[in-house]
Amino acid sequence: MSTRHSSSRATRWRRGRVALAGVLLAIGAAARPALALGLGDLQVASALGESLQATIALNGVRAGDLSSLRVRVAPLEIYRALGIPYVGALRTLRFEVEGQGRRAVVRATSAERLREPLVQMVIEATWDGGRALREYALVLSPR
Repeated sequence: MSTRHSSSRATRWRRGRVALAGVLLAIGAAARPALALGLGDLQVASALGESLQATIALNGVRAGDLSSLRVRVAPLEIYRALGIPYVGALRTLRFEVEGQGRRAVVRATSAERLREPLVQMVIEATWDGGRALREYALVLSPR
């Protein structure tokens, strides 16, 4: 084997290692937000024709997250981009963060009664450390 052939093989090997390291860093950076605050399961205590009474679990809450946390129905542009119908009653939703740490939840209430048996909603949470969006499907049955 010639030295020239060995040196080009070593160069390709080094480039491959650098490329692999770049891919692993990108994967690590993409996975990092999974460790951040997130919107969890939704528990609905309302029936069709009633105002909304629900709680949303908060996952991955870290010290300081709750003090800057703001939760709201996502902007109309998000609904349009996702192709989700926007129900007018969503305008009256109010959100309040309750509890601390791992026991923190978001309490969601509406001033208007929900008259649709299926309501899709996108919730946006923002805090000093980031932003989270989550879609929920509410299936409401009469009592």
